[in-house]
Amino acid sequence: MARQALKRKPANLRCATARHVDPMGPTPERLGKLQEGDLEIGEDGRGHRIYCISEAPMARMFKDKRLSGIQFTALSRFHAHWWNGGLSGSVRGVDLNRIYAPDPFPSAGMSKTERQYQNRVEYRNAYKKLTHLEGILVTNLICSETLNLEQCGNMLGYVSPFRARAAATKVICSVADRFARHWGLER
Repeated sequence: MARQALKRKPANLRCATARHVDPMGPTPERLGKLQEGDLEIGEDGRGHRIYCISEAPMARMFKDKRLSGIQFTALSRFHAHWWNGGLSGSVRGVDLNRIYAPDPFPSAGMSKTERQYQNRVEYRNAYKKLTHLEGILVTNLICSETLNLEQCGNMLGYVSPFRARAAATKVICSVADRFARHWGLER
């Protein structure tokens, strides 16, 4: 069992596996929307191609050199505390057996484990360093990845796509610097 645990990749680095092979691959329309460097094509050793598509806004900002390594690390830590704290919500699906057995803990807001509780405490302590609008931007851009930089800039009041991205980048970088100071990541 320990050997299997060592062989597993972290959840944020997983790509398509042999069980989930799509013989067609991504569509041309899908590939056309990617930026340079967002697609890695590999092999699984059995003749199947594996497509790894990275579209996380934080990863794009780091690739475009809008974030420094320390800022990227600070935002990654914030995202990890959010994820490991169980604050991401659950994925809802259709139950074909029509059996509905909800878990009572997420609805009550209680942590399931001590580790999850500690991650929530760290997340909340870092979140206290943010203003209301910064909290909304960081949660939607970095944690849940439901907005992109341009949409975050639009929330700040900018209409021009360039200025919206620039303003959102400035806010995210200042937030990342505060997180780096909070966790002692600065040099």
